[in-house]
Amino acid sequence: MMKEPTRKSPKAGHKDPATPNIPLRNKEKSRESNIWIAVALVILLAMTIFSSQNSNCKQPSIDIMIATTPDGVDIYRDKIYIGTTNYSLQLKIGREYSYILRKRGYDDLPITIKAERDTSYHYTLIPSFTTIYVQSTPSGASIYGGANYSSLIGHTTHSIPNRQPGDTLKFKLTKSGYYDQMISIVVSQEKSNFHYNLQPILPSAARPSTPTSTSSLASICVVSFPAGASVFLNGDLAGRTPYNATHPAGKYELTLKKNGFKDWYQDFTLGMAGQNINATLQCRTGRLSVTIGPAEFTLWVGSRKYVNSLPDSVMCVGSHTIPIRDSRNVLLWQEAVEINENETTKLHINFKDTAYVFVSARYGNQPVDAYVIVDGDTIKNKEEALKTPLRVPVRVGWRELKLYHKDYEFEVTQFNASQKGVEIEKSLQARPVKNDTLSTKSSGNRGFQN
Repeated sequence: MMKEPTRKSPKAGHKDPATPNIPLRNKEKSRESNIWIAVALVILLAMTIFSSQNSNCKQPSIDIMIATTPDGVDIYRDKIYIGTTNYSLQLKIGREYSYILRKRGYDDLPITIKAERDTSYHYTLIPSFTTIYVQSTPSGASIYGGANYSSLIGHTTHSIPNRQPGDTLKFKLTKSGYYDQMISIVVSQEKSNFHYNLQPILPSAARPSTPTSTSSLASICVVSFPAGASVFLNGDLAGRTPYNATHPAGKYELTLKKNGFKDWYQDFTLGMAGQNINATLQCRTGRLSVTIGPAEFTLWVGSRKYVNSLPDSVMCVGSHTIPIRDSRNVLLWQEAVEINENETTKLHINFKDTAYVFVSARYGNQPVDAYVIVDGDTIKNKEEALKTPLRVPVRVGWRELKLYHKDYEFEVTQFNASQKGVEIEKSLQARPVKNDTLSTKSSGNRGFQN
């Protein structure tokens, strides 16, 4: 057998080409370089993923033009006034939005819009029509309307359709053997039947003179405090105060009715000189008791001032707002209470966890009077929404603040209310104005969208 040749060891100072002798320092530098390259690649990959996710989170907005028939319709969302048609909404793409279209004399129209692209919608509101019925005793009286009451409308009992609530209709009732009667009807949803008693013309032997239909009319003027009371003459709704109309001479039973107030009555005889009546209505009453703590506070009920508590007091029924101030006369809170007839409402207000925030808004260097909404509630003084700048009492803790103005972007802010107080000033951004005009089409169907 042949022996394998023995490989000789290299001599000192001689480099073996099969096993090069690389210094240890060069190997470490190469390893560090590879590590840094790997770290850079990982960071670059992470930044790419984050940028992609961040871009996906952004929701572009689109413009939706709302047009209506008739125009001038108010747009509401969550009971908050948004604007009046024709109006352009800025919406986040991909979301659904619900609104209420509202105009006096028309039915409310709820709508839902899915924001997908710039477009326009047109809606037609339906008038709130009602039918009224005119009756008389005796029946068969002619009903005249129009200019100078020259147009025959019909005969009692007669229906008059397609009338809008709030309209005032004036007619003349005539029947042979009876005095003409001028009537005024205020159309409402609450009442549709109107009945009138015609007064007979007495024989000449039973009366000193023979009055004509013109000479038998006289004026009735009724003024009430507060105004807006419904006027009933002989049981028939004639109108609302202040009331002024002509009626045949004779005896009348007058009743004034207003929600939250006691009915007011008076009998009178209408002569040719007319009748003027002034009435002060008495409100229906309940009772209110208020206690406040822990520090010293003042509260106001009407023009009367109380410190820390309101004793059991008589108040008119309905909604009331009780302003509460600290010792520096700074408004801290406005508590809304509902007073019910013949009941006592007890209210305790604890200000231990109460703070306030001062809110202001501007556009550039100009102040802006924006509506203030805290935790979904619009800040109001009774029924009037208040605007910036405004000091708002809030409960301690995290709160959500929204500022709204029809000419600027909706601003939402989260803030932490503390008893030291918070001042928030927001810089609003103007809504973008599109140069192109969005076309709208009319539709005769309710709620039809183009």
